[in-house]
Amino acid sequence: RTLLNLNQILREMEPALLAKLSSRQQLTTSISESVRPILGNQQLIETVVLGLVGKAEENLGMRGAIRISTANSDFEQHQIGGNTARYVRLRVAYQGSGVRATETSAQGRIHHEELSIDVTTARVQSALHSLQATAQLGSSQGWNYFDIDFPAVAPIPRSPSQPPEST
Repeated sequence: RTLLNLNQILREMEPALLAKLSSRQQLTTSISESVRPILGNQQLIETVVLGLVGKAEENLGMRGAIRISTANSDFEQHQIGGNTARYVRLRVAYQGSGVRATETSAQGRIHHEELSIDVTTARVQSALHSLQATAQLGSSQGWNYFDIDFPAVAPIPRSPSQPPEST
């Protein structure tokens, strides 16, 4: 595993991603410049990105848009002593003539092993497992999306004065 910058990987992949789309399909990126570094394998991350963009492109129909974004995200991890775990989120959102978006929220946060085979390929699932990433599927404001959270380099220690959360 290597220290990686997800933004740099996406910048390098952008020409290949654009080449996959037809002239009636658009790709935009919104990259947070302050994303944390992650530990991983660049080829596995590229497999995830290509797989999700490919799945989004399949669902677009004749015209549509794909939006790729990155951001930092933090989650409480009760199983590791109540620390907040740091993640870097990759979102691949899509909207198009072949997509029926609903305002129904995703079924909550799901672990990579529960990701349905009809949502992504087995290669993407295997890459997510190897990268220890989590996945969430959802829809918001007319866009369907895949959220992938990659573990960042280090957890944030809980302040000693902060009481543990009740469950």
